[in-house]
Amino acid sequence: MRDQIWKAVRWLVAVTALFAASGCGSRQASPADVGSDAVVAMDLTADTGRVDAALTDAALTDLGAADMNLSFPAVLEGVWLIGWSGGMNHFSWVRFSKMATRTMTKKDAWLLDGQAIMSNLPQWSCNGEASYWMGAAGNTIYLDFPSTSCLPGGKLTQGYVFSDFDSSGAGAPQDAILSATVMIQATLQQLSGYKYPATWCDAAMTSCKAPW
Repeated sequence: MRDQIWKAVRWLVAVTALFAASGCGSRQASPADVGSDAVVAMDLTADTGRVDAALTDAALTDLGAADMNLSFPAVLEGVWLIGWSGGMNHFSWVRFSKMATRTMTKKDAWLLDGQAIMSNLPQWSCNGEASYWMGAAGNTIYLDFPSTSCLPGGKLTQGYVFSDFDSSGAGAPQDAILSATVMIQATLQQLSGYKYPATWCDAAMTSCKAPW
């Protein structure tokens, strides 16, 4: 009987400590205030990672909002996932180097086909160093591919028109910081573009984390 009473007291102390830690009490509990069961319960609550996840989402939203303030083509700088979904995913990765103002001078870009993405057929069937530049059309870049294997028909250059930049996260993978509509200039085929944090892919652009 005594053991049952003692267990009930320890349970009550633990519950009281959790309420205090959550701000429901007059002050937060410390390990010195409560028994070991309460400390363990508080640690398990901390380990859920919900606070960290919320902070991460907020940070990504702020980063996307900052990018929205950049003019084109400066907004392109960084890592993008570009392609479309239909039956399967058809996406590839590209990292654009900085292009601060409109220029026809070619800037560096790096491609990764996206073969490692689950249930994905790459948008571009190649990897490696490429380049991009701007012509006269607004919000349009031309991407020079590293080989004729990248695109159907062996094309080495293709134009892409960017529009509808959005940092709200609506319809985008949860870790994307910016989304855009990307249209192939020659065919008017509409693609989706999702910008990710710069560290999403390694420095050599040989691997990227899973986008979903």
